[in-house]
Amino acid sequence: MRASVKAWLLRVCTFVLSLIVACFGFFSSIVIFGEIAKIVNTLGYTSGTKYGILFAVGFTLIWLVTITTDSAQAIMLTGFKKAEKFKGETNE
Repeated sequence: MRASVKAWLLRVCTFVLSLIVACFGFFSSIVIFGEIAKIVNTLGYTSGTKYGILFAVGFTLIWLVTITTDSAQAIMLTGFKKAEKFKGETNE
């Protein structure tokens, strides 16, 4: 296989992997928030307390999604750098 094809495949694989990681983090946080909302609504707290709990959980999940997205971006950039390095080393 030529080096350019291998580098292209490495870029595609890292892009797809980072996209899967980011989407998984986003959709899992939606599911987690939905389940926590169901649990909080069954508890005997006042409405203000329920909204406070949901706000705290939502804020925490948004923070976790941003960390996951940053990790996915780091995976993608590392893969792209390795693809460029691989392409450069084999062409010399």
